[in-house]
Amino acid sequence: MAVQHKYVSHIPKIAIVSNPYLRDHWQLSQKAIGIEIDDLPVLYDAWRREVLSYFLDIPISRLPKLVSVND
Repeated sequence: MAVQHKYVSHIPKIAIVSNPYLRDHWQLSQKAIGIEIDDLPVLYDAWRREVLSYFLDIPISRLPKLVSVND
């Protein structure tokens, strides 16, 4: 049986992220700033595409589909 982080019940949208580092980081960040950011995994996925596009000098439309942090 998996151990749940103590903040999982307080921030359910992030609890679905399977990456434990990102889930914990986002939960602590949201607790520290006192706000919940809707669709944070979607924003994170879009940011990753922007960064890859910039560093690889490839238009976003030509990048392959990335695995989402929700997967």
